[in-house]
Parts: sequence; structure tokens; C-alpha cells
Amino acid sequence: MGSEVFRERLADALAAGDFELHCRIYHHRSFGRLHFFDTLAVDPISRESFIVELLCRAAESETVTEVVGGQLSDLRLGDVVVVYDAAVDLRSPLPPCTLTLQVHRLKLTETWRGLFQKGEDRTGPGGNWKHAFHRPAFHDAIDESYFEELDRRALERQREKRKAKAKGEKQAESEEEASDSPADKAPWTRTREPRAMLQCHMPLAQRLAEYLGGRVLSACSRDRLVLVDAPNAAATSRAAHAPRVPSHLHSIIQRIFFVDAGRKAPSVAEACAQYLAAVFGPVDHAGVGDLWDFLCRQRHIQCFPRELESSLSAAVRASRWAAPGAEAKESPAALALPKGRCDSMVYADGLLWWSTDVPRIIVPEKDQRSVPSGAYWKLLEILDRYRPHSMTRQRLMDLFQGRGCAVDFGASPGGWSFCLATALQIRRVIACDPAAYMHPLVRRLAPEDERDQFLEAFTPEERKDDAKHSRLLAERKEEAETEPKGQISHWRMRAEDALVKMKQRLDAQLPPLALVVCDMNEELEGACQLLYQVFEQKLYEAPCLAVVTFKNTCKSKQEFRRRKSAMLLRLQEEKVLTQVQEIHLFANTRMETTIVGQML
Repeated sequence: MGSEVFRERLADALAAGDFELHCRIYHHRSFGRLHFFDTLAVDPISRESFIVELLCRAAESETVTEVVGGQLSDLRLGDVVVVYDAAVDLRSPLPPCTLTLQVHRLKLTETWRGLFQKGEDRTGPGGNWKHAFHRPAFHDAIDESYFEELDRRALERQREKRKAKAKGEKQAESEEEASDSPADKAPWTRTREPRAMLQCHMPLAQRLAEYLGGRVLSACSRDRLVLVDAPNAAATSRAAHAPRVPSHLHSIIQRIFFVDAGRKAPSVAEACAQYLAAVFGPVDHAGVGDLWDFLCRQRHIQCFPRELESSLSAAVRASRWAAPGAEAKESPAALALPKGRCDSMVYADGLLWWSTDVPRIIVPEKDQRSVPSGAYWKLLEILDRYRPHSMTRQRLMDLFQGRGCAVDFGASPGGWSFCLATALQIRRVIACDPAAYMHPLVRRLAPEDERDQFLEAFTPEERKDDAKHSRLLAERKEEAETEPKGQISHWRMRAEDALVKMKQRLDAQLPPLALVVCDMNEELEGACQLLYQVFEQKLYEAPCLAVVTFKNTCKSKQEFRRRKSAMLLRLQEEKVLTQVQEIHLFANTRMETTIVGQML
């Protein structure tokens, strides 16, 4: 229904002679003198995005397409053109295009290279552009079956290459890969409701999208954006306080951008004009000195990717709101946003998405002023996802929070130990690792006479890191202690020796273990052997939570799966662990997985 209205609106505008359509090129094919450009355009009324096919004719054709200030050969993928004169082709276009325009006159207004250029030519090795243009993955009113078919064919080609390269692989592995095919996943449903774009690193984008039921958008940098439904995004964008990000996603999500389906445009100039009109209204002058400086300091504007700031600042300073003229209707002070609120301009899927007065959410990913390492978030994710017998998180916390003692094998630099002592408030934590280094945050929780006992054994690199972290901690404002914290003791020894020491001190100086965590770089059988010793020597009190990371040190995936299954079966048959769950944490690499269970 939207595409038909869009077609009629374009036809009426062409007939009236009042026509100007901004399009971003994402695909090009040519046949002799005919050039077909698949472009992404936005309806100026409904603000829905459509794919429009531009039919252009090169020189020596019957009807030549005029390119203002250039020629057709100058157009590249990602460039933005403005169509001034065209005719609607009555023939149905090839999917996924909505309609075809026979173009008589157009102009190149924005190049892809110029969009993220910052003063000099930003090319990588071999002359490749730093930010490659990717095919859009999401649109409002487009049947994506065409794109899904392209993805299916690409997946088939990759699968054939893998089979040809490794003919000895078992059928089980190929079936596991087939289960990850996009065709097997639930179809993506579109909505006009506000949504959220989550910025994360590229390797984890697909896993985050599957976990949250979202979709990975095509971006132009190492980071990716995951589009997720946000039923309460409209209320959130108006709320005085930012929403809480789940703790176990702190190591994944970097920023959250709230977007509205009606606030987007193909070009920076058009998006900038819409944004400034929304902020300052239909006035000739914003009433501020340096308009870009005002947006940065008073409106706290954020851009994704960061390189977009250069093009956006140029568009802002070239706009009519920055030109000398009449004063704005509202004073600049009335337009300033409070702390925690911001405006945003995000490039994703060939479009610029802008927002005003939304929560400013920057997640302190692996912030080493607040946590020692990313391992801190692993344990919080386990508490969020481990559900024995459908037990709630609160019930799980009631069972293990505030217990007497825990041990962390392979502790350095102390992320898990710090989480045990702070988030779980374990009164005594044994951080066992032959390495000398522990993060300054961890050493702060050690007995005063033990805090610096291994400083002389630090390597030069560890001394450098320790000085940096100590400086950052000194610069951080000290917060009032509201929650009790446990004590961390660093036992610089191997795990086997630590178990002997625990046996000697049990009851007299050391309470039984309530939690056992292990993230050692050890074969899975070696890690499980520690669980056997704790179980057989009765070093624990039930229920004791056990968390072990299984590292894939095998030569093949099949061998790792076989050894993992055999070890899990043995642990459960011999009742060393019960209520066992395998959880692939976001912080886990592809070469490891996490096993969680209880000793009863």
C-alpha cells in the first residue's frame, strides 16, 4: 500500500514540475549505454524508505541523462544523487525495487568518500577506502525475500567451499552449520514504533541480535549496530532517567541510540536540515555564535561512526540556521539539554537517522576504573542466565550471596575475584594464580600487609599497566561505600598446591567453599580434576556453585565436542555436579564454553 502511494506521489510531483528526490546508490549494473542504479530513497511525506531503480542513458543514446557537473562514470556505490527531472516507467521493475524512473537530469551531491573524510585522504593498505559501503539490510516497506535469497545463495557458496576444503568433516558439523542459516530463523517483522540501535563490536553483533531478537544492520566501520524492538522506546526517550542496561551486556554494548522510523534521510544535508528544523524551528537563524559548538556543548550531539562528525559539522555550518540573520524565537539556554540527554545522528543501512532529546547511554565497556577486566561481567551473565529448575535470579542470589568463602582458579588479573567479593559479597575470596599481577582494584580488597607483596615480581609490561590503572583510579571520584565487600587473598601458587593449603586450613582458618570458579588455560579434563578434588576432599558446603570454562585445545571441533560430552556425562553420573547447564557467554570466544553446576 505504501509503495503505491509513493509511486502516485512521485508521478504527481513530476507532472507539476516540482520534483527533487535524494537517493543513495547501493547497486549498479550496465548494459551497453544503459545504466541501472538501485538507490535508496525516503518518501518526504510518510518518511518510509523505498528502493528506486534509476534508468540512465549514457552519451550517444537517443535520450541522454544529464549529470550536472560530471558524468555517469563518476557515480560510485554509496554516493548520493538528486534527481531533478525524470519519468515514471510503467513497467514493473526487478525486485526488490519499488519503481523505475527514467532519469533525464540528476546531480551528484554527496560522495561516499567525502562522507567520512576528515581533512585528508583516508585510505588503507593497497588504496582501499577505510569505510567500505555495504548493502543495506533493513527498510520500512520492502519485501526482503530478494535479500534473503541472496544471503541463502552466498551461504550455499561458503558451505560448498568449506566442504571442498575439508572433505573429512562429519555430517553432524554440516547439520549444525545448516541450523544457523538465516532461512531457518524467525522472519523479521517491521514496525513503525520507535526502536533502539545497539552499538557493539562486529564479531558479537550476530550473537547479540539472536539473543535479543533483533537484526544486524549494515554499517561502515568495525563496530556494528543491532536494531531491536523497543516497545517502550517512546516513553524511554521522554523519561528523565536512562534505562538500565542488563549487567551481563556491559562488555558487549557500547552505546544505545534511540531512533524513530519517521526521522531519517539518505543524505547528510537533508538529515541535517530536518534535525535543525526540529531543534530550532522554521527560523532563518539559530541565534547562537558557533552553531556546531552549541550542538556539541549544549545539545551533547553524538554521531555514529565518529568520522561522521566532520561531514555533519560542515553541513551544520553551511545551513541557513548558521547564517547571520534574525534572532531565534527561543533563547539558546532554553534549548540546552540536561546531563544524561542528547541528540544523535547515526548512519546505518544507507540512511542517516537523527533523534532529539533522547537518553545519552554510553556503557563503560570493560572500564578498568570500575572493574579489573571483562571477566567481571562473565559471572554476572551467569547469574542472569543460569536457571536450575526455573529458579529466579533473586532466589539464586539468596542462595549464594554473602557466603563465607570462594576460590578463583586462574584469577589474574582478578576480574572474577573482584565480582565475587563485590557483587556477590563473598566474605573471603581466594584468588589463586601463579602469576604475580593483580589489578589495583583487587589489591585494594586484600589485607593491608599483603597488597604489595608481589610488586617486585611484576614484568615491565605489568608495571606499566599497573601505573596506568592506579593513575585512573586516583583520578576517579571516590564514591561512598554503600555495600559490604569481601576480602581477597592472592595465593601465588598452582591450583593443586592451593587445594592442599585449603585442606590444612579448613575450619580453623578457612570456612568451606561456597563457590568454585575456574578460568584456567588448561585442558577441560585438567579443569574438571580440580572439581573432583574439591568434591572428594569435602572442601565445600552445599550448595556450592561451580563455574568452569572449557577451553578448546583439541585439533578439531568434533574431538572437543566428544571430550566435552564425555566429561559432562561423567561429572553427572558420579554426582560431582548436579543441575548442569552449558552457557556460551558473550565474553566467551568461539574456542571456549562455560559449564555451570552445583555440588550438593
